[in-house]
Amino acid sequence: MRNPSMLAETGLAEAIEPSRAVGLLREPGVAAGVGLPGSFGPAQLLHLWIGQCPAQEWRPGGRPVVYATIRKAAAHLDVSERTARRYARRLRDAGAWKPVNPPGSGPKQGIDLSPPAEFIPRLAEVAAQIDLAKQQRGRLAATHQKAYRDNRKTIREMCDAGLLTSEEAKTLRREAGRRFRLRTQPSLAALDWHIRELRRLLRRIDLVEAELEGIRKARAPKPDSSTTDSRDRTATADAGVPSPNASRKERPND
Repeated sequence: MRNPSMLAETGLAEAIEPSRAVGLLREPGVAAGVGLPGSFGPAQLLHLWIGQCPAQEWRPGGRPVVYATIRKAAAHLDVSERTARRYARRLRDAGAWKPVNPPGSGPKQGIDLSPPAEFIPRLAEVAAQIDLAKQQRGRLAATHQKAYRDNRKTIREMCDAGLLTSEEAKTLRREAGRRFRLRTQPSLAALDWHIRELRRLLRRIDLVEAELEGIRKARAPKPDSSTTDSRDRTATADAGVPSPNASRKERPND
């Protein structure tokens, strides 16, 4: 079994555009989606290493390996060595690089940047998922805002019509849920939470709408039955037809 820490005997199978990895890492939410939460520090460190690797090493057959100390990287990024090591460890855990020990190098260790061949597709997939989640959140937010406004309008109209008391209206507004304001967190986890919250609020509004419809039907004024019967008898008499309520004497002979 080949030691994974040894420098690969063969170079890259295909060309890599390393700057794409840096660009994707800098997009909101992408770094967190591959296990790199926090600031853009890891992306800055990766960009530093990529800049130290000759361009030809990213072509087929190339070996993108750099030899850079954490001390120099920390000085370049203007952070402590401890922070730079944390960036490097996070990048390694996320699959952005792996250590290599060329034969005869002794304790000297290199930074193999060839993993972006698999790392970049992961970043691109996370970026695509974030875009889809943002679109879904936008559609749900628009639907919720309209439903929220319509619900409050219905409650106000029913109050004006005397179908709801002010106390009932207050309770129903509270049950319909608060107006949802979008947060600025761009991570997939935050977007998923936003989407679940919007759906929950929409369900609450639907329940209140159903309750309002029941109240409207139960409390709507009903026509007076005696007045209706009188009108029916008058219309029947005008047409020359005996009313069904007329006495036998009032009816013409058959």
